[in-house]
Amino acid sequence: VVQGGLLARLLKRFGEPRCVIAGLASAMLAYAAYGFATVGWLMYLIIVANVLAYMVNPALNAVVSKAADPREQGAAMGALSS
Repeated sequence: VVQGGLLARLLKRFGEPRCVIAGLASAMLAYAAYGFATVGWLMYLIIVANVLAYMVNPALNAVVSKAADPREQGAAMGALSS
């Protein structure tokens, strides 16, 4: 849902670097919330609230792709995915 519909709109509005930071911040808060969850149903709520974390990978790929030298782009993308 995020990568298919929401990501394009967020990238146009905020840009890749801000989307990466927002996604990482969302993931950090979700991981902390997982530790404080006391009932099982709360995990599902945290997963839904953590929707921005799913845009980190595509946005980070775009940032690295634009920053890498065209001759070394394959090596940079390979290092990023590994």
